[in-house]
Amino acid sequence: MRITFCLSTPWIFAGMVAPSRDKLPLHVLKRFQHYCKLYKHFIRPLLPRAKVYHHSPVSSRGGVESSPWFAVEYSSPKRDSGWAIVCRIGLSDSDTYLFKPRGLDASRRYEVGLGEEVEARIGGHALIQRGVEVRLEEIGASQLLTFKSSRMGEE
Repeated sequence: MRITFCLSTPWIFAGMVAPSRDKLPLHVLKRFQHYCKLYKHFIRPLLPRAKVYHHSPVSSRGGVESSPWFAVEYSSPKRDSGWAIVCRIGLSDSDTYLFKPRGLDASRRYEVGLGEEVEARIGGHALIQRGVEVRLEEIGASQLLTFKSSRMGEE
């Protein structure tokens, strides 16, 4: 579901998860509502103008089969907000992927969200240099990162 909503316009097919909304388990309904809200209010407004950065597996260092990770980043043209999706797609020596954003502004401070929670407020320079560790224990697991900013000194 996370990947469906974060990589493009969502395609939700009738009957895919349940025969009707009434039969949808409450926790699944809440996930749909969460990702619909995120898509409507954060992703969709940025998507037509977003710059896309391919991190893995297709990057300047390798092709489709060069990494057990999939990571792609979307950034607003002003570099003030964006999101990334990281997925574990193969066997790896580590269950951690170091995501170093390329679409952020070093002079800004960002609220970094992992999944549903705002995890931290971090300066753009630190994010670009040190990155964010994303831990995914199983093949097929994914994590959404969101970045929303203000200028350094603004809170």
